[in-house]
Amino acid sequence: MCLTGIRANRVPAQDEGDFGTSDPQLWVYEGEGNFDTVQKTASVQDDLNPTWGERVCVSTRPRQDRRTCFDIRDDYPWDNGDLLAFGCTTLTPEDAAAHRTITVDFDSGTTVSFTLELPRPSYCLTPCQRNVLPSLPLLTVASATTEPGWEAYARRVYHQSLGSLTDGATLDPNTFSIFYRDSGGQSLAFADDPCLEVCTLESWPDREAVYDGTPWAGDSGPEKGIGEIGFFVHRPFILREAAEACDVLEVMHVRTEWLGGEKGVSWFFHAPGSGIFLHCHELPTEGRIVVYRNRADWQEAHDGQSWVMDENVLGTLEEEGIAMLIFTAADFTVFDSDGTNPSTEIVVRHKNRRTNELDSDRGSCLDDPRIGFQFRTGLEASLPCVCRPRDPPRAAINCDDTPVQ
Repeated sequence: MCLTGIRANRVPAQDEGDFGTSDPQLWVYEGEGNFDTVQKTASVQDDLNPTWGERVCVSTRPRQDRRTCFDIRDDYPWDNGDLLAFGCTTLTPEDAAAHRTITVDFDSGTTVSFTLELPRPSYCLTPCQRNVLPSLPLLTVASATTEPGWEAYARRVYHQSLGSLTDGATLDPNTFSIFYRDSGGQSLAFADDPCLEVCTLESWPDREAVYDGTPWAGDSGPEKGIGEIGFFVHRPFILREAAEACDVLEVMHVRTEWLGGEKGVSWFFHAPGSGIFLHCHELPTEGRIVVYRNRADWQEAHDGQSWVMDENVLGTLEEEGIAMLIFTAADFTVFDSDGTNPSTEIVVRHKNRRTNELDSDRGSCLDDPRIGFQFRTGLEASLPCVCRPRDPPRAAINCDDTPVQ
């Protein structure tokens, strides 16, 4: 059976001076002390809440100690790093068949979580991202009783029953570009396909190809932040005309400390399936909605002027009277990337230009009055979103405290 989506929280910190803090590496072995079976991940630099992209498979053969054990070690000394945390648990094929998410409590207060799966059959495609989601059911009012799994997911994500859909309206999971792990989204989306897993892909600089329906998360930055709460699914990009005429957009935002945090603006992924809606006509500031395909398109529209760089975008938005800037397929070619695996990016000005989510008690909820967002939820964006602040690494906008209607 195989462990995927492996991540840890609260890894003990080591003071490494100029070299930062702990660089965690995970060791997995079959039975306490049985290092003949050890498998090691790569180390993650200076991260006390690391995610490892490796898929680790362990034997189900009978043995005296049936437990699977874990060391979290620093990457120094090389090949036998300092032990930071240790724990064991018993895993069963029944857990793997059910794609259960397992959390192991370590002796130091550290936890390690992962999804347990059966081994992938030999007929699965390589690389990972060529295995794409199957066709999912179109959800209607009747699905509230005929699709209990999706009904529970809708109530968790949209805070309404599918029975609330009106006038022949539908909810189509085949358009979702994000699913949540802790709400059963992965098991619903994967539909027991043994070839599917959430592919951990390099975020920068060598981005990897994806296909329509690829489930994935990044290995760094905001794309890694998505992996803490769920996963992306690659879908067709929003059209420029639809973005320019938007009424609401489903979005996701995760906390980032890049460049000291986002100052005066917030960046969002366009994320159908998030259950969190940004109203295009109730933004924190007044101004235009402007849409480009990517930063190179922006450069062309500005007579070849070099892109102002992301950290300077606030000044440009203010100078041009823009309240919301949308890149429908941001491909990073202006940063010498080859343009693989673009994403839709949405940049919105705050009410107060000197605000930063890192300085607010409301954190990544972004509903601090000085920041000024008012998100909505519900199957038709009809409910106010009541956000619950979360600590890193799961800090992100959410509507967790919205009552189910």
